[in-house]
Amino acid sequence: MPKPQRMVYQTEETRQRILTQAAMHFSEYGFFDTQMKEIATAIGMSRHTLYRYYQNKIDLGFAIIEDMILGFSGANRTIVEALVADRSKLGLERIEQAMRSAFLAENAEKELRFMAEFDSYFSSTRAPEDFGDRLMLFIELDVLKLFEQLFEQGQDDGSIRSDKPARLMLMTVFESIYALKLRVALRGGLLVTLKRGEAESLSEQLLELLVSGIASQNDGKRLK
Repeated sequence: MPKPQRMVYQTEETRQRILTQAAMHFSEYGFFDTQMKEIATAIGMSRHTLYRYYQNKIDLGFAIIEDMILGFSGANRTIVEALVADRSKLGLERIEQAMRSAFLAENAEKELRFMAEFDSYFSSTRAPEDFGDRLMLFIELDVLKLFEQLFEQGQDDGSIRSDKPARLMLMTVFESIYALKLRVALRGGLLVTLKRGEAESLSEQLLELLVSGIASQNDGKRLK
């Protein structure tokens, strides 16, 4: 689905200010109950001006998600490109390094909380008819194709199991870590199954288990 054309009275500086302030407001007060007039007040502009940029809360939420996903892609592309080119290590080792860079580096808590709120809001009948189509615009990112190459290289060198498609394993690992990080961001120390202080180590533990799960039963081909 093509993006709506930007009107001549819109400026990139104002658009970015709206996205930044709206994401912070949604994260603090929740996506469910926040209204556009509250976003306009938080930004310091009239509702009329806000509606010039985004027609409703859903449109604004998608724009924030797009910014966050593109930011993730830009921040990780160079790192993953270098790992794809580096054939001195087994694919499994390079995949673990890429996943650590993408998911275990320090993240903005407010961004994660917004993404959790956004996902929760659309987990019911609130999702518009084009919800899936709009999300698919973000799925085929170049950085994901680079990650998939790492999985394929791991299958080729024997360090990653070959009984599953590379893309399926990639998306399973991605979605598992992503879902956990959002849950921790939303609930944190209130997760009833955890003791105090355990939430912070969950992503690390999950990554280790997932890497073990995709590993081949052999040690991979010997690298020259």
